[in-house]
Amino acid sequence: MFNEINARKLKIEELNVFEGFFNNPIFIIVMAITIAIQTVLIQYGGFAVRLSPLTFNEHLTCIMIGMLSLVMGYITKIIPEAFYQNFELFTKQREFDKDEEER
Repeated sequence: MFNEINARKLKIEELNVFEGFFNNPIFIIVMAITIAIQTVLIQYGGFAVRLSPLTFNEHLTCIMIGMLSLVMGYITKIIPEAFYQNFELFTKQREFDKDEEER
């Protein structure tokens, strides 16, 4: 659910993912339905969805862990783009793209 909120604002300059949050009633309805379905499946799905019901504290723990994606989304946007070029994963991707262009 929190990733859906993060996905509303993808541009680096859009730091506030909650800006205009209540301007789209369809988004709010979809989020509410998703929360309801997930809660019902977790609490009552049982063997059919291979889940065990969670306690209130376990639900809160899951929500707190999920909220970390909002923090990580913010941090990812404020880190300079040059920092990401230090990772080997991106270097290998650029090399792969360069090889593909040469073919």
